[in-house]
Amino acid sequence: MWKQLVLASSLMLGVNAGLVAGDHEHQHQHQHQHQHGEHDHHHHHPTPEMVAEMEFDKWNQLFNQGDSQGLAELYMEDATLSPGNGQVLEGRAAIAELFQSFFDAGLHNHRIEVAAVNFAFEQMSVMGHWHADIINDVGETITYTGVLLVVFVENDDLEWDIGAHIWNMAE
Repeated sequence: MWKQLVLASSLMLGVNAGLVAGDHEHQHQHQHQHQHGEHDHHHHHPTPEMVAEMEFDKWNQLFNQGDSQGLAELYMEDATLSPGNGQVLEGRAAIAELFQSFFDAGLHNHRIEVAAVNFAFEQMSVMGHWHADIINDVGETITYTGVLLVVFVENDDLEWDIGAHIWNMAE
């Protein structure tokens, strides 16, 4: 039982994605791609990195439009989010409220670079670097930056919802 718990928790973190049976096929696909050249994507499913980038593009677009409701819709009903302040928010209403406070403060031009993707059955954990700008009192653009971790969960419509999201901010 203890072993099962350890395995379950590590799978949730995505660190042991290689132990998941479905991942064997994924590795085979990568080898196959290398034989036929890197850019031969049209015969293959998109890579987890490509999927993560598409999801983050959608997220950034809604953030940069100041759409807190639309942003909250990307999260599961009971999603958790921690903005690096020791607090954990739960649910779309709390998440929308947090993002609205960022928009009210003038945060804009949010972008994300994917650093690593751990892919498991119906789940994808993505670590990345985020940046966002704010204009200070004297009109200068200040850029905040940090690291984020987002856990995406595949829903019944085979689309990705955010189950958990946490970030920190560089000093």
